[in-house]
Amino acid sequence: DEILTPVKPIPIFDPIIPDLIELPTAITIADFVDTWVNIDPMTGGITQISLAKDGTQIAVHAFGQCHPTDCDWDTVLADFTGNPFVAFYDQSFVRRTLTLYLLDRNTLQVTSENDYQDGRTDFTSTYTFVRETVWVDDDNVSEIENGTIANPFNTIQEGLAFAIYGQTVRVLPGLYTESVVMKDGV
Repeated sequence: DEILTPVKPIPIFDPIIPDLIELPTAITIADFVDTWVNIDPMTGGITQISLAKDGTQIAVHAFGQCHPTDCDWDTVLADFTGNPFVAFYDQSFVRRTLTLYLLDRNTLQVTSENDYQDGRTDFTSTYTFVRETVWVDDDNVSEIENGTIANPFNTIQEGLAFAIYGQTVRVLPGLYTESVVMKDGV
């Protein structure tokens, strides 16, 4: 009898991860709270994760790729133990362990360990997410610009240049005297 070993396919998507931005020494729940989108628009796995503070825990609401709309995995509560932390999904046919790790202020890495209960082959996948919204505010004169609500870009063009497919650039009220070149998918 020949024993076949499953081979994980090599993804054809080669993501460009934004420049890493230094993290504070102490990561808090607030650093994770946001809606995050997968940088791979063609992912066959997790497409979006929303994270919200719920007392001392963090609410994790994940969505997986389905057709014609993404599958809502619902919300689970996880103990926030720092960076990284772990969330558990029990979807009867599969038990998923998600390890969520903040690489920098704008980049979230999620490793999903999938333990199938219906005979399918277990597997582990790692996904990279960015914040759904890139912020712009012409009032930001702090010289710290990373697209977060706390440190928005101060020109629309900087926000558009930073954004990738699937992100939204939100421009706060102000006077922007610049020419803007739009970008597909943003």
